[in-house]
Amino acid sequence: MARFDISVARVRNAHSCSNLTKDGGLEDFITLASQEPGCGAILILMDADKECPLTLARDFSQRIESAGSKYPVVTVIANREYEAWFLASLETISGHDLDGRPGLPTTAVYEDNDVETLVSVKGWLTRQFIGSRSYKETLDQAIMTRYLDPDLVEPRSRSFRRLMHAVEEAVAAIDSKQTVFTPAVPSAVISPAQETPQIKSNRKLKRANKPHNL
Repeated sequence: MARFDISVARVRNAHSCSNLTKDGGLEDFITLASQEPGCGAILILMDADKECPLTLARDFSQRIESAGSKYPVVTVIANREYEAWFLASLETISGHDLDGRPGLPTTAVYEDNDVETLVSVKGWLTRQFIGSRSYKETLDQAIMTRYLDPDLVEPRSRSFRRLMHAVEEAVAAIDSKQTVFTPAVPSAVISPAQETPQIKSNRKLKRANKPHNL
């Protein structure tokens, strides 16, 4: 999907998942992101750690809708850790120098077919790194992401498929000028009398673009 009329703004780091899950934390962060010049939609991306990704994402959607965000917001919760996506693209990430730091050897292999079941992917990466150094999220995550191949990761990671679809949802919301919050909360949870215009927009967009579940 090539869209030269849409660009990604500077990433804002919440510095901790707890800064979003705490009372008022998510709402304050959305307000801050909304102040970005030319904001058209907001993407939230964070680790699930031990939480259920879908439950957490739907909770975020409800909180954002209640806060009355004027921009579309799509939430993606990486199952356990963002770094699990690296396991799905070891073929393209291994063997590269990471800005002067040794990276993964070309022999690095993750043998489990489900990359989202491993607990402490960061620890696994540390054990694989050349030179007995530790994986550092602030130093290594961005450069390793540059080598990640989405075409390899998408069929291997359910939460990455959610990311790809969330981007499509955000673009569709910008094009249609709809204020939607996804993943949408199931209608069984909200009675018709409780529906707001934003939730109705969510349902309409969901019919137009069938989402991948987290």
